Amino acid sequence: MKTSNAFSFSFFFLLALSALFTGAEFIYDSDGDILNNGGAYYILPPGFGGEAIKGAAIERSPSCQLAVVAEISYDKGWAANIRTPFPVKYITNDYPLNISFANLPSNDCTKTGDWVVIDLIGSEGEPIMAGKFEELKHAVSGYFYIKPYGSTRFYKLAFCYSTASCGYVTLMNTHTTSNRLLTVSLDRSKEPLVFKFVKATSSSGKVASGISMVV
Repeated sequence: MKTSNAFSFSFFFLLALSALFTGAEFIYDSDGDILNNGGAYYILPPGFGGEAIKGAAIERSPSCQLAVVAEISYDKGWAANIRTPFPVKYITNDYPLNISFANLPSNDCTKTGDWVVIDLIGSEGEPIMAGKFEELKHAVSGYFYIKPYGSTRFYKLAFCYSTASCGYVTLMNTHTTSNRLLTVSLDRSKEPLVFKFVKATSSSGKVASGISMVV
């Protein structure tokens, strides 16, 4: 999640968060190539078919907000840029990360694709929204981390708060549509979102033209 200057972390804090995890390992895409810092990738289920990651508009008076969701889809969803603040070429499992949608289809919710975690007391998890950090109410500062999941090229996503507590990204049913919200949960009994990275190439990197609606 890209934070504002007011909530940016110091270099030493980043190192402290990184120190929570030991044994740095490179992160690989589905082709076996190491993830490039700032590269664009689709976040897809480990197998064939299933849910693709994209945005969905949630109606909020007087406007809407864009939630990050997993949706049953025949396409690859929306590509995401994966970046670390460190001046490195490749991504490892111990680098703090900002994630943002590489491109946004035309919409009235936001012009910024940054993934932002929202603190909602009493929810089943903290939802991930897309938008500008400063404009989203209850936005929390922190960074994402990519962690291996039991097999080469399969991963799960962690989010570490400024308090240094960390949770995994999970999926929560919306009860109204087939879309499932991406949320951050500190409950380790919940199954994390498991995925693989697929390069967003020039021929396959276009995002869908529409936005799904979650009421």
